Amino acid sequence: METKFNRKIEVAHSQKKKSNLQFRKQKKVDAYNVKIENGNLFMQWGEKVSVFDSAQVLATADRLDASLFTKGYLMPKTAFKTTAAKYTLSLLITETKHSQSNEACALHN
Repeated sequence: METKFNRKIEVAHSQKKKSNLQFRKQKKVDAYNVKIENGNLFMQWGEKVSVFDSAQVLATADRLDASLFTKGYLMPKTAFKTTAAKYTLSLLITETKHSQSNEACALHN
């Protein structure tokens, strides 16, 4: 795009034509820079980009354990498995509810 405008500017004879082409070139360059930084209209309407962080997965598993414990799961165990293939990421979270033993029932009474 810039090379096209540069060729036109070199060929132009009058100073008015050169300044007009430079102005149009700068306007196009600014528009491209805005799209690079902010994205196009559909990208602006959409959600933010999701970034996978393994440390966040561990923290989420810990929070799920704490939440399950408060809901009555006495020994919650949250396991996760992540696999990355091309551009997709699958996250499998398993929650197991252990049956209450006699000792656990005795603690509640």
